[in-house]
Amino acid sequence: MTSRATRISTLVLGLAVTASAIARSQIIDEGVLEIRRGTSVVGEEKFRIERVGRQGEAVIVRSTARYPPSSAAVVFAAVIELDAEGLPVAAQFDQAGPPEAKTLIRVHDRRFTVRLLSPTGEQSGDYRRPNRLVLWTYSVFAPYLVAPLPVASAVGLAFDGRQVPQIEVVDEGLVTKSFAGRTVRARSVSIRAEGDRMTLWYLENRLIRAEIPSRGLIAVRVPEGG
Repeated sequence: MTSRATRISTLVLGLAVTASAIARSQIIDEGVLEIRRGTSVVGEEKFRIERVGRQGEAVIVRSTARYPPSSAAVVFAAVIELDAEGLPVAAQFDQAGPPEAKTLIRVHDRRFTVRLLSPTGEQSGDYRRPNRLVLWTYSVFAPYLVAPLPVASAVGLAFDGRQVPQIEVVDEGLVTKSFAGRTVRARSVSIRAEGDRMTLWYLENRLIRAEIPSRGLIAVRVPEGG
């Protein structure tokens, strides 16, 4: 029988990355996000971001989130491919227990496809591509590890295949934040959808903090050596 860990570790093989993305790679960021609700640590997300292709024309984001981090009763794993402009090209999202599920997303020039797989069957859909498509989820922070480009109106695509008709990404400029025991000037980005709001902070283009007030969730990058 295939173990849960094995199923998660093999998800990269199922992602249809472009041929150029396989040519060469360079790690540009990696680390751990500690996920908190109030003062309690409820999860942990480990991630790696690579620039790939012969000219570094694409980016691959990989992450695995465990809730709770000690027992990993629920594991979410994501692999996302971004193009040179930072827009999603392909994505795979796995949920291991319970329930188990897999979502495969592929974005083409004029269309995008979504496949939903579960132990009970498979569903698939082919849709007209909007002007901007933004990946949207509360389960993992992988879609936000690379700062999303500002957009006044886009279509959000949730990892369960559901489409969010109106999503907005706002660059709020530099703000003062505390990180790793020091005060820094971080770039603030907010994502607004379905009456909800997520705020993200980036230091030197690296995600250092994310907050989802409606869920009471805060994700904080663990400092290197921390």
